[in-house]
Amino acid sequence: MTMRERMLAVIQGREPDRVPFVQYDGLAGPNKEIWSLIGRDRMGLLRWSAVHRFEYPNCRFESVDFERAGRRARRTTLHTPAGSLTEERVFEPGLGTSAIRKHYVVEPADYRVLKAYLEDIRVCEDVEHFLRDQRELGEDGVPLVAVCRTPYQQLWVQWVCLEDLSLHLADCPETVEECMSALRRIQRQIFEIVRGSPVPFVDFPDNITAPAIGEKYFRKYCVPLYDELAGMLAQKRIPVFVHMDGSLKPLWRAIGESRVQGIDSLSPPPDNDTSPREALATWPGMRLFVNFPSSVHLAGPERIFQRTQELLAEAGGSGRLQIQISENVPPGSWRKSFPEIVRAIDAFGRFKQGSLNSQEKAVPAARHPRVELALDAIHHRPTKGIPTWLIHVMEHAFIERLAGARPGDYFRDPARTYLAFQHAAGTCLLDQFIPDNPLSMGCRGYENRAKGTTTGASEIVCDGIRVECPEAVVEHLERFIFPSLRKAIGEFDEDARVGEILKREREVQEVLGPEILKSGYGFVRFPGFRYGLYGYVHYFEAYALYPEVMEKDFSLQADLALLNNRAAARAYREGNLPPIYRLDHDMADSRGTFVRVETLDRLWFPHFARCLEPMLRTDVKMLWHCDGNLMAMAPRLLEVGIRGFQGFQYEHGMDYEKICAMKTRDGDSLTIIAGVSVSGTLCHGTPDDVRREMAWLVEKGPRVGLFLAGSSSITPGTPWANIKTFVEGLNYYREHGRVSA
Repeated sequence: MTMRERMLAVIQGREPDRVPFVQYDGLAGPNKEIWSLIGRDRMGLLRWSAVHRFEYPNCRFESVDFERAGRRARRTTLHTPAGSLTEERVFEPGLGTSAIRKHYVVEPADYRVLKAYLEDIRVCEDVEHFLRDQRELGEDGVPLVAVCRTPYQQLWVQWVCLEDLSLHLADCPETVEECMSALRRIQRQIFEIVRGSPVPFVDFPDNITAPAIGEKYFRKYCVPLYDELAGMLAQKRIPVFVHMDGSLKPLWRAIGESRVQGIDSLSPPPDNDTSPREALATWPGMRLFVNFPSSVHLAGPERIFQRTQELLAEAGGSGRLQIQISENVPPGSWRKSFPEIVRAIDAFGRFKQGSLNSQEKAVPAARHPRVELALDAIHHRPTKGIPTWLIHVMEHAFIERLAGARPGDYFRDPARTYLAFQHAAGTCLLDQFIPDNPLSMGCRGYENRAKGTTTGASEIVCDGIRVECPEAVVEHLERFIFPSLRKAIGEFDEDARVGEILKREREVQEVLGPEILKSGYGFVRFPGFRYGLYGYVHYFEAYALYPEVMEKDFSLQADLALLNNRAAARAYREGNLPPIYRLDHDMADSRGTFVRVETLDRLWFPHFARCLEPMLRTDVKMLWHCDGNLMAMAPRLLEVGIRGFQGFQYEHGMDYEKICAMKTRDGDSLTIIAGVSVSGTLCHGTPDDVRREMAWLVEKGPRVGLFLAGSSSITPGTPWANIKTFVEGLNYYREHGRVSA
């Protein structure tokens, strides 16, 4: 890879061949001099760039250089129709940088002059600036396209000292807010230009440090604009970075709840308070442009090498780390420090293909070939064979027959027999271990099962309320469900939830042993329909008649789910769980979605998307279980961030070939768990039909990331010959892959 390719790989969430080392263009020293020492292919460049420029026809800046105490200084005057403001800067001779000694705004009356300048600004498109920088950098680097600082940050960094700004916000907040409003107007005009530009990523040069802004102002003045731009760029998959070069711990939660996808100039200990390890654990999926600690450049070569090794050990295997020079360093120190930094990166080595996800380290110790095959498919590596996903046969005699057990063994010891059946079927990946589930059926189906809310119950009573009309659904939601959700939100314990998830996943993996990989199911939350509580008729009547109540339910469910999913994302990171998860909620039948999909766009999808955000920041591939005809939902699910599908009822309109040709919102191929139809081919077809359908699933499925299984549970009454042919096909494709049978 070239340096540009490595940098873009980190930015875009792909796998680089090694951790990039980068400097802001010319910051520590002349690029060519540095390249002559360490090699051109060992240091890339980030150059500040833009796709806009300002014009202010009625204002002008006038600068005069002078000396202050023997040092070069500059006085700049801003002339506006409302008056003039003056700033004074003093230059540091060694670094060539400057510090403000007098700000433009000192008194509340000065905001009137600043406002006149801001209102005079015309934002003009200047994409050629970016394109010129891109041409000049070539394969050496990437333009760092910036928008303006957010209003609060811009005021205290550029226009008024922090102490005065704090006093002004207390004494004359309306006056300050007028300028902030003008700054937001300018920002939004820049956003529109960025949205139409061919940039790989965009950066807010905000210089965030918690002591200067605090969580309250950060959430109020910064996060909304970060999220607004991220939302505008989501469909184009352009990540939003923020320059956060200070101490960040008090802002950790707020950063995690924002839509920021990358931190530029993260400055770790000993200079500030957030390490790469803490950053990855707190914000799974975040891209980290880590500034090599400026103070360490003064240390000896051994310490510089050691500190680089520490940074690499913390985040080098994540695929989301770039070590860079983006803060001032002691003059000339690069001649000592840069060779040690690149020596440590060389020693860390190239990425092993597919090693980007550290979750692999948690698989069973033996790394059985079936587990290796499953992991290769999860990571979209080319494989010889096609792994088998969980198959779930419900007829007891067939479970025993496949397991090599005696008649009656399943009833006597369901867990052991069911596990033996999974091993015999060659299962590589399993997310639900439900050995007792077939006990709910006999050989003729649900023989003695009591009728429930969705299976013909004569009456439905919830907490003393007889559910016999849509108004009863609303009453129960408002009296019981909503208070319960609010209570759960208030009492949510993230650490405890992380522990619960990891305990359960480890327990099941231990039961499965080293030959089957346990993947995620049942612990990521999102809003669901409550037809299981109230029955189909009255629930969907309430959905149609009282959409505002339904949305309130989805909103509260999502509020709780967001808390849960932060814990789930932590569990994936801290427990090194295999990076795949299946979401499962029946939302369709053979005719299509239970409700008009346009109402889902309005009432459900916004809450579904926001509560999944912590998981979407991880590398976990979330799949959706397909029930009925979900074709109308499929593109919407992918737009949210779902990365594949499982199941498919082809006989009800699910277009397998069309879905397999779809892409994730990041442009990657989908992960597909392709199932032979359990309600069509397996149940009513012949062995030849089973063979033809399996061949079709393989031929039309994705080239990587494909698993084979049944489309759902295989019910009693399915012919043994078809099940036998199905299992033989799984074994064949697991060994031979796409080689024609």
